[in-house]
Amino acid sequence: MGFKYLISRGLCSECASLVTALDLARPLVSSSYFLPPALTLTICEAGSKKSPHQVMETASLLSIGIALTLLNVWILRINRATQYRGGQARNMREEFEVYGLPSWLLPVVGVTKVGLAIALIASIWLPQLLQPVALGIACLMLAALLMHIKVSDGIKKCLPAALLMVAALFLGLGL
Repeated sequence: MGFKYLISRGLCSECASLVTALDLARPLVSSSYFLPPALTLTICEAGSKKSPHQVMETASLLSIGIALTLLNVWILRINRATQYRGGQARNMREEFEVYGLPSWLLPVVGVTKVGLAIALIASIWLPQLLQPVALGIACLMLAALLMHIKVSDGIKKCLPAALLMVAALFLGLGL
């Protein structure tokens, strides 16, 4: 069996003996250098079976991907035109107008999504946050998807909201 390089939240007792080759490198990748446990490099000889390391790697990477996507949309691209904006909107304010939503809802949704994105990153260190935060994001993405459908946007414009919703459900339901 070959080695798999995995990112995990920590070492299980099964793998402790398999990482002796990393003992010299461990100080460079350990949590003592303020890296989250999810970013601690381990070598696992688990074969093809799904190990706890693979599950944690998937959850951590998916969490980071969802969070960075939300932060990108709501901080970096909020005032920019993108090919995914609803209707013919050129920025987030116009997109909310296209959907017929009140103007006061824009900052509420924005603060909520940014807050949940930050909490999703924090869930790497605080795993008890993962389920409620991910399910909250899934609900917001369902609402976004419904808004795209409401204004008859095509699949291309619906796809990002749908993918984020499914990914957040994957995390929130522990699939």
